[in-house]
Amino acid sequence: MRKAATLAVLYVVGGMLLPSEQHVERSIVVNTDPAEVFSLVNDYREFNKWSPWATVAPG
Repeated sequence: MRKAATLAVLYVVGGMLLPSEQHVERSIVVNTDPAEVFSLVNDYREFNKWSPWATVAPG
């Protein structure tokens, strides 16, 4: 029981030491007409043409 309490305290204290905010940013340059890109991402039926997740096997 004492080990579990110690681990719980370490978990809480460790969480308090972590930064409260994170920022992740990615970008890519697409060499095509912005209207063409917008037409693809604006229509959900076109999702499988541009999404990297469309080719990932489920499970």
